[in-house]
Amino acid sequence: MIIIFNITSIVAIAPVVDQYRPVSRSVEISDVNYLLIHGANDQDVSSMMGEKQYNNVTFTGSDGSFYMKSSVYMLAANHGQFNSLWGRYDSEAICNNYLNTNYFLDEGDQKLIAKAYIRAFLDSTLNIDNTYESMLSDISAYREYLPETVYITDYSDSEFINLCSFDDTVDIANGEGGASVECTGAETWTISAYSRGDNGEGENYVLDINWEEDSEPAVEVTFPAIDISGGRLSFEIADMREDTEDLAEGLRYTVELTDAAGNKVTVDEPVTVYHSLAIQFGKQDAIFGTYEYKHQLQQVSVEPSMFAQSGFDFSKVVSVKISTDGSKEGEILINNIGYWK
Repeated sequence: MIIIFNITSIVAIAPVVDQYRPVSRSVEISDVNYLLIHGANDQDVSSMMGEKQYNNVTFTGSDGSFYMKSSVYMLAANHGQFNSLWGRYDSEAICNNYLNTNYFLDEGDQKLIAKAYIRAFLDSTLNIDNTYESMLSDISAYREYLPETVYITDYSDSEFINLCSFDDTVDIANGEGGASVECTGAETWTISAYSRGDNGEGENYVLDINWEEDSEPAVEVTFPAIDISGGRLSFEIADMREDTEDLAEGLRYTVELTDAAGNKVTVDEPVTVYHSLAIQFGKQDAIFGTYEYKHQLQQVSVEPSMFAQSGFDFSKVVSVKISTDGSKEGEILINNIGYWK
């Protein structure tokens, strides 16, 4: 017997993944709207496990409907303060005495973030009210209304065209849309599993680039001409540096586009990409100055208005090049290069 649930939208708050694996397979979801919320200081589900489920939400286009998925990962949010019962401690009894809760958001602020995202999501997907839909894809215009913290976000929908996801681990030189990948200035580059679940298949794969000091690391993805004159191009990137000296410093990087005629345009750091978040989960970490580092992919989107255009043809873009500051050794992850028309 097959049971069908007519579910339109799912909100996942700090979920686990792979604890339920029907016929030993990771759960895959298609043609459902999905919102994922997680805190970097979660002392129960310590990594953003739900990102694996997020990546396993796909849109087939079979019914012609519009679907979206959005995620937000925030510094200083724990597991329990998304509701009014669990509070600042994510363990029970004596274990609570060892937890470091000094740097958490206030409970009201953490719930405010959740309420803002959930309202925007449910209004957009259930009530057909798009007033705050843009928050789900670009938080920048809403920062002044939200509690101050680090937000790392991602977004996709049924209109997104993926050029290169790196999930084809057999043919690593070519992406899904006839794209080719070239890395320069790197000591090594590999296609690596971006593991977020407990077990099972269905892992996401990313381009992992390492470089030595005083190099010029860059990755360029070339593809058949695409038109973003009325849309935008995007990719996901994570800075893997584990450096606690200046947590406010973001990755220094440049995005360069090339059109079919060979014209080029560049923009520096269109979106802030934070390096690994240094978390002190326990009181002993605060005492001894030790950290656990959280690595998270941040979506970067660029559109024509961000560039000095000077004759550049955004209707025939044939490549995107992402270059980073190589004055110090480092490592970045790249994933899901694509565009919206």
